[in-house]
Amino acid sequence: MSLAPSRKELVAGILLIVGLILAYAGQLVAVIAWPVRFPIGYHLLGDLSVRQCDALVEDFASRFLCSPQHGWFAAGLIGAGVCAILAGILLGQRWIVLILLGASLILWTFFPLDVAPTPHLWTGVLTFALFWFAVLLARPRFAFTWMWCVIALIGAGFALRHFYATPPGTPGVYQRIAIDALSLGLLMHASWLISRSRQASPKKRAARQRRDEEAAEKDAALRAASEAMENPHD
Repeated sequence: MSLAPSRKELVAGILLIVGLILAYAGQLVAVIAWPVRFPIGYHLLGDLSVRQCDALVEDFASRFLCSPQHGWFAAGLIGAGVCAILAGILLGQRWIVLILLGASLILWTFFPLDVAPTPHLWTGVLTFALFWFAVLLARPRFAFTWMWCVIALIGAGFALRHFYATPPGTPGVYQRIAIDALSLGLLMHASWLISRSRQASPKKRAARQRRDEEAAEKDAALRAASEAMENPHD
């Protein structure tokens, strides 16, 4: 039995919200388990994926990384990816970018920073690009899509600038701004889907139709009374 379009939008909206909750919950568990206070300014999101506690030496900086609960971080992203894929399937061809986003999120978890740094980097870039397009292409009227996408691009640009600075700046802050802006945009899209599905439900349509018919009858009665007053001898 196939779902009605309004029901599909309702389920898809709920799935997107659940996916966001899972992704952020996984990050929170990994951050809390970090051996020392997790300095969000100096660490990137991908740092939570490392499987061994060690110093990561790069061309321009060295960081000590240790994420004992990296499994929870990966599980949250996998859950978010599955939710995005299911939402994209329910919503149809126009939302295929959600399916690609979900697949990219899941793929990223297979490339921890300390195990496969190059695939980790480029899969992360791909995931961010798909996330950006997912927010941009949905375009509900009240979601301020352009605003979230512009903020995300500015945040990503500053993150790159601070990451490659000498000495390194605080790229983590700007990466968070970019990702959180897109997450807020997606949350608003999900809320819009849920709201529209409720408005399109059969009971809502029937009630709205009854209200429209009653309003039309009242308007007709008022017009008839007005005409009778204007032409009392007819």
